[in-house]
Amino acid sequence: MPIDAEAAIQWREDQATIGGKTDSAEELRQARIRVLKQQERKAKIEADREEGKLISRTQVYYDSLKASTIIRNALLRLTNDLPGKLAGLSEAQIQRELHTVIHALLQETSDRFKALYEESKS
Repeated sequence: MPIDAEAAIQWREDQATIGGKTDSAEELRQARIRVLKQQERKAKIEADREEGKLISRTQVYYDSLKASTIIRNALLRLTNDLPGKLAGLSEAQIQRELHTVIHALLQETSDRFKALYEESKS
């Protein structure tokens, strides 16, 4: 079925003629309204996409994958870095070291997320 309004109306009229049954004026009016609403919806989606209000599902998937990879790598790095840093420290020293390391990790992931966001805007 055609997607522009005039072609859709013509197609509908042709179908009515082929079948030997003609649609009422109200049915044709309702069909025109449906076609116009569909065109309006598609135009709005396209305008939103061009303005950057919409992004594709694929883009969301890949950005989520990148974000989870950043977090995963940061956490795995802790398992390698912490044992040596914490060995022989008192509880208070361990607490301070964990605080420092975790805040650094949070800042690093925040910076990487910002970079990822800036990258996705271009």
